[in-house]
Amino acid sequence: RQEPLDAKHLLLRGTVLKNTSWILGLVVYTGPETRMVMNSRAAKAKYPNIEKVINRSMLVVVGAQCVMALISDILYLVTKRRFHGLWYLFPSGQFQSILLPEFIGYW
Repeated sequence: RQEPLDAKHLLLRGTVLKNTSWILGLVVYTGPETRMVMNSRAAKAKYPNIEKVINRSMLVVVGAQCVMALISDILYLVTKRRFHGLWYLFPSGQFQSILLPEFIGYW
């Protein structure tokens, strides 16, 4: 006896048969390029172009601020002795140190 194959006889991936003691089946096509496998992949996150531009811009701004702070800290540590003798910066003549080490405190 011959049975034609149509949509009623198709079992998709993940199908569970119940109340069936046995079944006769034929695998038509398997592989990574089947529609079921291609649709089961996680969707790629879609970011608008403006969000990509803003994220890159923020990284540039934060990076530039870190570089400027590092340069400022290095210049302060190199030239701090010259400024300790200036009467208008330290009127009492005493230089008060901060709680943190200077290379961290002026960062």
